[in-house]
Amino acid sequence: MRKRYLIFLFVIMGLALSCSVIYSKSGSTINLYNTTEDKSDFNIEKNGSAGTRFNATDKLTRVSVYITTFGATKDCRIALYKWDESYSKTVSSAPVAVEDFKDVLGNRWLNLNVEAEKGEYLAVVYYVKGRIGVSQTRTHIEHTVTYTNGYKGLGNISMKITYDGEPSTSLAPLSKEKEPEKVNDPREPKLPKDHPINQRNVKPETWHAIDALGRELPDYEAVGSSKKNKYVAMFYWIAHDYFEIEGMPINLTNLMKQYPEAKNDYKHRIWYEQKAAAYFWDEPLYGYYTSLDKYVYRKHAEMLANAGVDVIVFDCTNANYTWRGGYTTLLEAFAEARLAGVNTPKIAFMLNFAPFVETAEMMYNLYLDIYRSGNYQDLWFYWEGKPLVMAYPEILGQQSDPLFKEMLDFFTFRPCDPSYFTTKPAHSTYWGWLSVYPQCKYGVRPDGTVEQITVGVAQNANALYGGTAMNGIDVYGRSFSMKNGFSTDPNSKYYGINFQEQWDYAIEVNPDLIFVTGWNEWQASRHEYWGYTENAFPDVFTDEYSRDVEPTKGDLKDNYYYQLISNIRKYKGVSKPDITYTYKTIDITNIKAFNKAYAYTHYVGYAEDRDEDGYGDTHYTNKGVRNDVVVSKVIYDKDYIYFYVETLNNLTDPKDPDWMRLFISTKNMSLDKSWEGFDYAVNITSPENGYSTIVKSTGGWNWEETGKAKYYIKNNVMTLAVPRSAIGQEGGKPHLYFKWADNNCSDGDILSFYTDGEAAPDGRFTFVFTPANGKHTFQVSTMFIVILVSSLLFAGAIGLLISDTIRRKKKK
Repeated sequence: MRKRYLIFLFVIMGLALSCSVIYSKSGSTINLYNTTEDKSDFNIEKNGSAGTRFNATDKLTRVSVYITTFGATKDCRIALYKWDESYSKTVSSAPVAVEDFKDVLGNRWLNLNVEAEKGEYLAVVYYVKGRIGVSQTRTHIEHTVTYTNGYKGLGNISMKITYDGEPSTSLAPLSKEKEPEKVNDPREPKLPKDHPINQRNVKPETWHAIDALGRELPDYEAVGSSKKNKYVAMFYWIAHDYFEIEGMPINLTNLMKQYPEAKNDYKHRIWYEQKAAAYFWDEPLYGYYTSLDKYVYRKHAEMLANAGVDVIVFDCTNANYTWRGGYTTLLEAFAEARLAGVNTPKIAFMLNFAPFVETAEMMYNLYLDIYRSGNYQDLWFYWEGKPLVMAYPEILGQQSDPLFKEMLDFFTFRPCDPSYFTTKPAHSTYWGWLSVYPQCKYGVRPDGTVEQITVGVAQNANALYGGTAMNGIDVYGRSFSMKNGFSTDPNSKYYGINFQEQWDYAIEVNPDLIFVTGWNEWQASRHEYWGYTENAFPDVFTDEYSRDVEPTKGDLKDNYYYQLISNIRKYKGVSKPDITYTYKTIDITNIKAFNKAYAYTHYVGYAEDRDEDGYGDTHYTNKGVRNDVVVSKVIYDKDYIYFYVETLNNLTDPKDPDWMRLFISTKNMSLDKSWEGFDYAVNITSPENGYSTIVKSTGGWNWEETGKAKYYIKNNVMTLAVPRSAIGQEGGKPHLYFKWADNNCSDGDILSFYTDGEAAPDGRFTFVFTPANGKHTFQVSTMFIVILVSSLLFAGAIGLLISDTIRRKKKK
C-alpha cells in the first residue's frame, strides 16, 4: 500500500513537472519597461489615455498593463491596434482586440487576451470612469515609444506582452512615425472684429452692485478710466476630481461649530464616526463639484470675466500632476463661453516650486497636449510676447529630447517663489503666489516700477513659526491685519480685513500684474502632525481660515467676490460710460420706437442643463436658461419709464413661475427698506390682463403694491410702461439701476441669480440708468423735424422778404 502511494506521488510530480516544461515552452513574456527603476503614477483623466508602441517578433497572445487606482472602484478600456503611420491614424481604425474592465480594485495587472501575428502594434489604456492610472518609469527601453493622451511621452508605462513562442529577438526596430504638425504661428492672436466678444461688446465694468454688507462698487467717477497694461491673475484649482471617494463631503466650518474641542485632537471620535468623501472648509455655492463639471466652469467663466480677471493660473505644484481632466473640461467650457460673448480670463500653469524632474515631465505633456499643436490658442495668456508658464526653466536644459529646447524658446518663464516671507527674491524673474503683508515686490526695475506682487485672502502662517497649518496658533486668517492685529469684532470675517490690507498695498505699489490667491481651493487635507500643529489642516480649515474668493452657501456668501471686483476696479480703472438717455413718449406696442435707444447687451446662448456627480455620493442637477436675455433698452418721458427686453428665443408663457421679473434700485434706496438693495420690482406675481404689478420692498422679501405697468409681448420681445410715480421717480431726470431675472429667486435667495435660470446682468449686478454717467438727448419724430425745417425755411423767406422791402424803401 505504501509502495503504491509513493508510485502515485511520483506520477503526480512527474505530470506537474511535464506541465511546467510544456508551459515554459509555450511562450515568453517581454517587459516593455525598465523593471529595475522606481516608478511613479501617471493619472489617466477624462478623455485621456496612455499607451505603448512596440514591434512584436512573434505571434502575440496577451498584452498586460499594471493599473493603479485611487479611492473607489474604477473602470478602464484596453485596446490593441495595428500600427499605421501615426498615433491618430492608428487609433482611428478598428482595434485588433479590445476589452472593458469594470470595478478595477487595487493595484494589479490587467490582461487583454489577443491573437495577433508578429508586427508593429499600439496598446492603449483609456479612461472610462473614476480615477485610473498606470505606473510610469522615467527612462524607456529600446524599440518602444510611450504615448500619453495621444502624444509621445517620456519613459515607459508598466506594460508587458506575451508571445506564443520564444523568439530569439524580443523586439524589432520601430518604423519612422509621421510627426504631428507644430503650430504655425505661436504669437498672440487678436480677436477679429466679427468675434462674438467684439460683437456683443458686453461691459461688466460699467455695471453697478451692492453687496450683502451694503458696500457699493466704485464707478468711473471714483476710479477713473481704464489703465493700460494692468493685469490681474487668479490662482485656480483644477484638482477636484482626484480625491473623489465614497461617502459625503464634510463641512469643517459647520463641524467646528458643533465640536470645537476636536480642532487639534487627531483621535477625536468625530473624525472616525463618519465616512468622509473629503473635507471642505465650507460648501461652495455650486455644491461639492468636481473638476469634470463643465456647468460650473461655464459659470466661473462669466463670474471671473465680470470681475475683470485677466488670467487664471492652474495649481500644478504637486508631483507630476497636471490634472488634465480638469483643464480640458475647463478649456471646452471657456471656449463655448467666448462664443457667447464672454471675455473669459486666459489660462496659464504654475508648476513645481523648484526645478524637479517632475517639472520636465509636466512641461513635456502640457507642451504636446496644448501648446505645440495650437489647441485653444486664444485662451493662452501671453507675457513678453510668449505664452506664460510659472516654472523653473533650468530643468528643461538638462533633458536630451530636442522638444525641451523648443520649449525654452517657446515660453516666457516665471519661476514661483514658494515662501510667504521673501523680502527680496533670489532672481529678478521670480514671481510670488502668496505673501504676508507688506508683500514682496517681484521684478523690481531700475526705475522702481514693479512687475508682479501678490494679494492673499489669508495666509497659513503666524508670528511664532512662520508657515503653519490653518488650524494652528494665531494664524493670519481673514480677520487678521498686520497693522492692527487680530480683530475682536465677531463679524470681522465678513469684511476681508487681511484681503483689503494686501489690496491697499498692492494698489499703492501699482505693479504690472497682481496675483490673487485664490478662487476655489476648498478642499482640506488632514494630517496627524504638520506645521507645528496636531491634527493639522495645512491649507484651508474653516471660513475664517481659508483663502477662497468663490462664493459659498455659508456665512460668507459672495462678499469676497464683490470685494475682489471693487479692488480690481481701483487698480485697473473702468471704461468710460457711453450711455445715451432717450426722452420720448412712445406706444409700447410699437417696438420700433426703441430702435435708437441705447442697447444694454448681455451674454447670449447659455442654456445647458446640469447633470453631474459631485464629490463622493453627491449629484447635482439644474435646468438651463429658460428666457435668455440678450438686449435691454430704456426710454423715458415725464410720466413713464419704458423698458424693453429681448430674449434669444420666443418668451415663454407669462404664467410660468418666477417669470421675467424686473428689479429696480433707485438713488433713494434704503438698505433697511429694500431687498438686497432693490427697492422696487415688477412681476413678483404673474402678470395678467395686459398689466404687471409693481411692488415696493418693505424690508427684505416683503412687498407692497405701488402701481401697475402696462406690458406688451411680441415673440421674443417684451415692453413695459412703468409709471414714474410708482417707483418714486417723479419729476426731473430718473436715476436708477435695473436687472432682469427669470426662473429663479422664488424664495428671495439672491444667490439663486448665480445658480438658477437667467439674470441679466449676472449675480447682484445691475445695469446703470443715471444722468451722472451719460448725456441726455431728446429723440424726436420725423414729422417734427419736417415741421421744424419748414418753419425755419418759412421764417427765412419772410426775413428775406422784409429785408428786401426795407432795402427798396431806402433806395427810394
